[in-house]
Amino acid sequence: MDSVLIKKRFWGFVQKTNDCWIWIGQKTSTGYGDFRYGHSNRIKAHRYSFQLKNGRAPTGFVLHKCDNPVCVNPKHLYEGTAKDNAQDCTKKGRH
Repeated sequence: MDSVLIKKRFWGFVQKTNDCWIWIGQKTSTGYGDFRYGHSNRIKAHRYSFQLKNGRAPTGFVLHKCDNPVCVNPKHLYEGTAKDNAQDCTKKGRH
């Protein structure tokens, strides 16, 4: 599938607000956006949004500043380690 068509398809599942950009497509059992493209390719929607914004795949975790698992607003996303993810989870009371 052409990368332009993949991007167009991705953004078709996003409802932009003044704050979070909400993924309205399929979700994982843990509540994150699940973007499927091609016959067998899939990626969490927030990771794909990070990749589009930064021009590269994340090497670690992609965390949400907004603590909203369906948000794909690149301004709300940042890359971190497993330790960063665990600390963020504890700080936000999700442990």
